[in-house]
Amino acid sequence: MLFIVDKLFLILAFLIAVITHEFGHGWTAEKLGDPTAREAGRVTFNPMAHIDPIGTVITPALLLIMNFPILFGWAKPVPVNFYNLNNSKKNMACVSLAGPAVNFLTATCAAVLLRLGGILPSEILGLNNSIVITNPFILFLVYLILINLFLGIFNLIPVPPLDGSQILEAFLPRETAWRYKKIAPYGIIIIFMLFYFTALADFILAIVGFIISLYSIH
Repeated sequence: MLFIVDKLFLILAFLIAVITHEFGHGWTAEKLGDPTAREAGRVTFNPMAHIDPIGTVITPALLLIMNFPILFGWAKPVPVNFYNLNNSKKNMACVSLAGPAVNFLTATCAAVLLRLGGILPSEILGLNNSIVITNPFILFLVYLILINLFLGIFNLIPVPPLDGSQILEAFLPRETAWRYKKIAPYGIIIIFMLFYFTALADFILAIVGFIISLYSIH
């Protein structure tokens, strides 16, 4: 029963992370002048509006089967017409940053709830050890922290189509930005190669651990 509850809370935390991430993009774009996401029905918390068969279903399912320590994936990208934004270059960076910002905010809220319960996140979030927690609510908060931090940091990697690439693009000269965007079709391959051939995953987890230590400061 504990195993089933564990997986259910893991999936729920993942869905919350990816759905609120995309909601953040759409809501911010609308506030900055682009109604495209609203018109497409994407400024909503309804999971059915955001589910991507590969990123939200198949990839997380495979990671669960492989007992991967962190569950990650993606939802359907929210449509944004950057030309509708009031200040297209500056606000493109704001819209792109909004998704990871929502992830960090969600993780922080979960950490605050742990602190209010008298629990320091660092006491139960040893990233090099298996998490064994019997309290369902604490387990859910733990997954919210880990998944949101991981997704937030992961999406800031400056490789298309991740959010970090659009943030970087907003500050590049037009010609450089145009050349930079041309690697987008190969972005997923580049990302997988970075995970496979470099210590990128360990680097992300190190940042996650550092943020968790900040959550635990007295």
